[in-house]
Amino acid sequence: MIIDAHAYVFPPSYNMKYLRSVEDCYKLKALSAGTIADAVLQADHSGTDKLLISGIADNTRNALMVNQFVEDSVKADPERLMGLACINPDIYDAEDLLNDALQRGFVGIMLQPGFQNVKLNSPKAMTLFEMAYEKTPIFIHLNGDDADETRLNRLKLALRSYRNMDWIISNSGSFDWMRSILDDLSALGARIVTSGMVEFMGVEETRKIIDLFGADNIIYGSCFPMRDMKQEIKLLESVPMTDAEHEKIFGENILGIFKKYEQKQD
Repeated sequence: MIIDAHAYVFPPSYNMKYLRSVEDCYKLKALSAGTIADAVLQADHSGTDKLLISGIADNTRNALMVNQFVEDSVKADPERLMGLACINPDIYDAEDLLNDALQRGFVGIMLQPGFQNVKLNSPKAMTLFEMAYEKTPIFIHLNGDDADETRLNRLKLALRSYRNMDWIISNSGSFDWMRSILDDLSALGARIVTSGMVEFMGVEETRKIIDLFGADNIIYGSCFPMRDMKQEIKLLESVPMTDAEHEKIFGENILGIFKKYEQKQD
């Protein structure tokens, strides 16, 4: 089974101007309008079995809209789709956002600090992490081109404050920031999403990252629609790995995280 743990979708009401702002932030050109139909079509062509989808939103109004769209999409195709709630804790009450997401069946929380202008060590962000602890995993999508020392220190502070949280870190743009704090991320128990990794870091360095973190802590994701699912799978499969590592990275790891929280809720 192949699960893409990093796919963005955009409601039909989002115009292309909004998508352009996302492209500008992450310095990537979208390969499609990012509709559900586009995502499922790419999944079919790439052999991807399930998609973990989320929206992108920089304010509460847009977050509520994209979360509703994601929820409706998952309900319409629960065998193929799973959903993350997009949250900006700095502009709304974190407790209300988290409780709403958990009640509506989202399997995790997505933060996009670069696009949302969220400071990961802000009081509201830390409150969200405190409440999410042992309730749901936190996904953080970084913009590598803007990941300066201050932003990286904020990330490390959040991870250090909640060491046993399930942190899933994805990236767009340069991976130079990751090289600078690889040991910290590994020691703090972060899990890394592979989107763009082989393209930017190459096969040999990607293999070293798998060895450093362990295959249990590497998760496949494409960053659709900014990247092509089939190409991302091809690149990652060019990295030498055992069959057991392949199974973990391409699906077992992310399912294991979600199963853990399902058991806690039961």
